[in-house]
Amino acid sequence: MMYFPNLVANITKAAEFLKYITPFGYAEGADIIEAGRLDGKMAAIGLAFGAAGIAAAYLQYCRKDVQ
Repeated sequence: MMYFPNLVANITKAAEFLKYITPFGYAEGADIIEAGRLDGKMAAIGLAFGAAGIAAAYLQYCRKDVQ
């Protein structure tokens, strides 16, 4: 489902902000092959979103009333 916003972001400049929403924008296969490495800035943003998601899930889990 997140692949289609990535396609739109790659096609048009007006929707370039969508590449920050989809996980496919953080590691473009064509960019990796061309440069031979990951884009460090995009990888850091992806890691930050992942860490924020894990922290939010942990906090939500701790608030559950299941014991």
